[in-house]
Amino acid sequence: MMPTLQQHQSQLLTQFRALQQVETHDVIAGFPLRSIRAFWVFLKCASKVADYLRFQFNADGMLVRGMNGAHSTFFCATFTKNFFSEYSFKRSVEGCKISVRALMAAVRCASSASGALDVYFVPDMSKAIFQVSVHAENGLSKRFNLFFEECEVVDPKVDDNVAACSFSCSGRKLFSIFEDTGLGAELEICVNGDVLKMISHHDDETDHGRASVELTQANFTNFQSNENSQITAALGSMELRNLLSISNGSAHSIDTQVYVTILDSNRPVLVKIQPEDVPGMSLNVVVATFDVHGVNSCLTLISLPALILHPLLIQPVVLTIFEFLLCMDLQIASPEDN
Repeated sequence: MMPTLQQHQSQLLTQFRALQQVETHDVIAGFPLRSIRAFWVFLKCASKVADYLRFQFNADGMLVRGMNGAHSTFFCATFTKNFFSEYSFKRSVEGCKISVRALMAAVRCASSASGALDVYFVPDMSKAIFQVSVHAENGLSKRFNLFFEECEVVDPKVDDNVAACSFSCSGRKLFSIFEDTGLGAELEICVNGDVLKMISHHDDETDHGRASVELTQANFTNFQSNENSQITAALGSMELRNLLSISNGSAHSIDTQVYVTILDSNRPVLVKIQPEDVPGMSLNVVVATFDVHGVNSCLTLISLPALILHPLLIQPVVLTIFEFLLCMDLQIASPEDN
């Protein structure tokens, strides 16, 4: 008697779970339905910023890094063991560079499924394949083999021991503040004592090209700044707004608490996005600031040396503003574009 489809799918699921005993697999990460939906929301936000994601697996969990094409916004999402239903670890997996669009295609069917669901990530370094397997109680069983490129793990080195200003509030509230300032490409954050002002700059230089919101301590869960401090930090706002859209208030958004640290006028802005109802998940963002006093706004790359990779070298190097603009004019391909 031939087995039914559901019996066959059940056998496949049993066989796949048995892979945890196979020595050739360094890591097997299993997602419950709640976590895979949260991961899908993260993927949608990340896809608006980066074309590729770099995966790293260690004994503590999974890290997913990415940056925008201008190398001015870097993010690292951390998923600890609490995020997964199963996490089998034998050996660290470093630097799997995967197209975010390809990964979204594999995860999309899982995020919309109903009922019990098992989703597994299995990186195979020997074959350069990142396997995504989906098994649902309704008989759905799919396996995607995504080819990845091995890459160096990139992390910006930012000294955050001394902060000029820091504040926190809900992610939904901060996202709405960004929306209130309009859709300008640049955001200027001005701190004057206990008053914080956000000014959004649009393409034109007229008054119609500016929108501002003035905030006080009452607008935040926590607000701290140095006494009599006067700081102006300007940054590209589009990428940060896209990452904050994880809490945009839509049906599938995630409730988060956001912690913002402003180090100085010419140093990066640090943002930590902490989901409130998704255990084991956090998102850290580093945003380069601009020189607001120059004729043309220029990235203060010296504050983010690890974000700039010379096309011909593996190790990070610091480029001067002139060298960076020269590379941009010549359109030299960077590792992120390969």
